[in-house]
Amino acid sequence: FPDTVGVLHSNSISYLYRLQENDEKTYSEKQQIAKEYADLSREIHYQIRVSTPHQILRLGLRGRGWEFLYLEFRNGLIIYDEIHAYDPQIVGLTLATALLLKNLGCRICFMSATFPDFLKDLIREKLGDFEEIEPAGQYDEKQMSLAEYNSDKEIMDKKRHLVHVLAGNLTDYADLIEKASDEGKNILVVVNHVKTAQEIYCLLTDTLCSEILLIHGRFNKKDRREKEKRILGECGQKPQIVVATQVIEVSLDIDYDIMFTEPAPIDVLTQRFGRVNRKGEREPADIFVMSESVSSHHLYSQERVSVTLELLSEISDPISEYDLLKMTNKVYNGYTENEMKRFDTGFSLSTIDEFNKNVVAGDSRNWAENLGLADICEILPIQCVEKFLSYRKEKLWIEANDLLVSVHWGQIKDKKVLSLDLGEEDIDILKRKFGDNYDNYIINCSYSSETGLLFDEEAESGGNIF
Repeated sequence: FPDTVGVLHSNSISYLYRLQENDEKTYSEKQQIAKEYADLSREIHYQIRVSTPHQILRLGLRGRGWEFLYLEFRNGLIIYDEIHAYDPQIVGLTLATALLLKNLGCRICFMSATFPDFLKDLIREKLGDFEEIEPAGQYDEKQMSLAEYNSDKEIMDKKRHLVHVLAGNLTDYADLIEKASDEGKNILVVVNHVKTAQEIYCLLTDTLCSEILLIHGRFNKKDRREKEKRILGECGQKPQIVVATQVIEVSLDIDYDIMFTEPAPIDVLTQRFGRVNRKGEREPADIFVMSESVSSHHLYSQERVSVTLELLSEISDPISEYDLLKMTNKVYNGYTENEMKRFDTGFSLSTIDEFNKNVVAGDSRNWAENLGLADICEILPIQCVEKFLSYRKEKLWIEANDLLVSVHWGQIKDKKVLSLDLGEEDIDILKRKFGDNYDNYIINCSYSSETGLLFDEEAESGGNIF
């Protein structure tokens, strides 16, 4: 592990544990090392720390451990990546916390591949003026050398994709996916909902002989990690077809030949496009954007999706990075009235104005509620109970926790197992993890490493279910 760089997020212990996969240590030794390094990331230890934005929001919201951040961040450098992708309320919280950090002497950097002008104006309004660095902007020898300008311009002018907008939804174009498969192309199919991903996966596996992999947010950490390894080619040849939700948009450095995607706003599609012809070293790759989603539940603003599809339809030539940036400004010319209310709510939720008047160590608050995380819980599918108990008895709690699936409480409140045939020792283990109401966190839904959690299907009877 590096001495100067720490990692901090909700799954950091599991991540640090898996980094030691090839080390000749016992599971217990790896587990202890992972815990020690994860603990160091929460304290004043590392010169550089990589984290999710939620971890920084603990400061402004006085979440547990905010005292370390208050001391450590003074005069530091904070880099926010892809701020445009945050929910308006999270953007409000982020800017409020950034203002607090600025008052602590921090330098703040906001970065994004698609940075709409209205958001820049909002940052100026809340944080004051800042230096703006635009790639391939008008050449100014005082700001950048000619070599730097040409380098930036080459990136912005690169045309990696040829976009086609098709009427209908993905189920109407299974034959087109089959044709691409027969041509030997590596295919990404990206959808907006987990249930849609599961449906499309079943449709394709019933009709195609290609190796198809499904990945979404309702797999446990163990299965999702194995799938990511396969997609990255770490387990041999990568699967020819990947069906995925938004989990494919970030973190995975992959390069596929062709994409079929459900409609989404331009900034979301830009992230998806980046997973095809990634370096632009091949001829422009085909991207097929559907005009409709399979699900009737709209995940994104339909107005922004409609404008995005209209703008994409107008471009018949391969699309450049600069084209995508211009489209972003047309699609995102400001927050809607409702979004602005959410932004203002987020900005006012932070205790910045009163922060320095009440700096009392140990005075922490339930910050998860303000981030909309209170409804998220980790559950244990009934099929995984036996393995979970086995790991816990061996004191392999990281392995056990990697069997849990993150869901919204409202999705599973009616899915719990009514009765479990367990001994006192097993019940005690479950209570130590989930509390006295442990049975609320064990659900009777079908789960497999192939399709993940299926809310609409109960687990097959048997085992320890009455």
